[in-house]
Amino acid sequence: MDRAGCTNPEMDLKAFQKEALSAHNKYRAKHGVPALKLSDDLCAHAQKWANHMASTNLFQHSKARGFGENIAMNFNSMTTEFTGQQVTDQWYSEIKDYNFSNTGFQSGTGHFTQVVWKDSEEMGIGKAIGSKGQVFVVGNYRPAGNMMRCYQQNVFPPGSATIAPGSAARATDERPREPDMRSALPERMDRGGGNIRSKVPQADLKQFQKDSLDVHNEYRSKHRVDSLRLSDDLCKSAQDWAEHLAEAGRLEHSKRTDIGENVAMHYSSATTQYSGKEACDQWYSELSKYDFQKPGFASGTGHFTQMVWKGSKDFGIGKAISKDGKVLVVGQYRPPGNMVGRYEENVFPRADGYRPTPSTAQTSKVTRVVRSTQYVVEEPPKTVEHVTRQVGGVKLKDADLSPSDLRTFQRDALEAHNKYRARHGAGGLSHSEDLARRAQDWAGHLAEKDEFKNSGNSDVGENIAMHYSSASTAFSGGEATDMFYRQVVKYDFKKPGFTSGAGHFTQLVWKASREMGIGKAITKEGKVIVVAFYSPPGNVMGQFDTQVSQEGK
Repeated sequence: MDRAGCTNPEMDLKAFQKEALSAHNKYRAKHGVPALKLSDDLCAHAQKWANHMASTNLFQHSKARGFGENIAMNFNSMTTEFTGQQVTDQWYSEIKDYNFSNTGFQSGTGHFTQVVWKDSEEMGIGKAIGSKGQVFVVGNYRPAGNMMRCYQQNVFPPGSATIAPGSAARATDERPREPDMRSALPERMDRGGGNIRSKVPQADLKQFQKDSLDVHNEYRSKHRVDSLRLSDDLCKSAQDWAEHLAEAGRLEHSKRTDIGENVAMHYSSATTQYSGKEACDQWYSELSKYDFQKPGFASGTGHFTQMVWKGSKDFGIGKAISKDGKVLVVGQYRPPGNMVGRYEENVFPRADGYRPTPSTAQTSKVTRVVRSTQYVVEEPPKTVEHVTRQVGGVKLKDADLSPSDLRTFQRDALEAHNKYRARHGAGGLSHSEDLARRAQDWAGHLAEKDEFKNSGNSDVGENIAMHYSSASTAFSGGEATDMFYRQVVKYDFKKPGFTSGAGHFTQLVWKASREMGIGKAITKEGKVIVVAFYSPPGNVMGQFDTQVSQEGK
């Protein structure tokens, strides 16, 4: 378990601010503009607004005047880590869409242009974490960038000659005091989070639907399955549900069981542009996780398998925009895909053998919420909606607080723990009936309440996990342990210490821990809750260098 007491939030924030400033100035140097200085008052304002967004779970610009503003939201169900370098890289990545031959405001590039805006001299940045695990970041800049008619003298291509501070006029007489981020396309969000209609113009929607159908069929042809037909009634149904989601501000599946369904949400504070190709590419990218040698439901692949499902014949898609600028997309398919026991005759490898490499980074230009049907949560509560639905999902009359395979699950988990521990030079754990009873009690409590959070017990270490597959509640002790161990990729053995996103791994291999107990329970919706307790507890400050060893040492 990652313990809140193991970190100093103020020190973490200072390090984040310092890293973000350094990243900004490296990029600014590439464009020949002077470095920014960190401003305490801008940092305070940025932090205040980040805290506000985190507490309200709203993602929108502040209404403050007098400075420029970049915002970002990052969500990863495995960790709340989001560094100053990462957020700056995210903003700067918009350079690929900026046309230096046609200077001026360009949709989808406002974060980049503010980062390298020559006349900006100071910056402040803040970061906060929402109740669902979203990381909100706010950057403030003074003087403000993205000013009308001032792009040519403020945004330069990479490799431009360095310009000393104050060596060029600022053209203040020409500069309106409203950043043109506010005067862009009517359907996008303004800095104050103004109203955005949830209905996409009919002409745009028709093009979106056509593009989506073309992309689907291009991908389907690569998997040797017939093309889909665009269905008016499915398009209407998908559009109705997309508009419902936009109005409700939620991302969830409809209640229909006679169709297959893919849903997606995209957010960029600079634009609401999101093409049919982008949505379909996002779904198709799950190909990288699908194992054709083991056909069947696989976590994190359901959008892909529905796209290329041979038995599906008709397709409809809808798009709507929420008032705070989120783009909601719904795809519906008939007959439905993802049918248990039918993957082998419906999902085929590509004829050319191509297989993309799984991405470990954020893939959106600005911010896309990444969602998963299988995840570990370290700091409660982090609820994740499921955007891949299986037809014929598992439902129980009541929560199963004592699964029939519990003993086998516990034995497998202990064995898997000890195999991993041996690889890291840690002694084997012993099974503790007392810890197992306590872990089972807490797992049962979470399943009954349909909650997901740590127990708060201070005398034990704790790892928790939740797994959901609408096809089955099967989840072995080995699979739960593998999930914990995967966080090894986040841990830097050269810098031993608490590492966000690695706490399950470090507890698993913590040398001083001698006993473990593990429990499992199933909610009536079919979510599998796993709780593991360890004694003595791991993840103790100041002891990582002696307790967590690299593999083979």
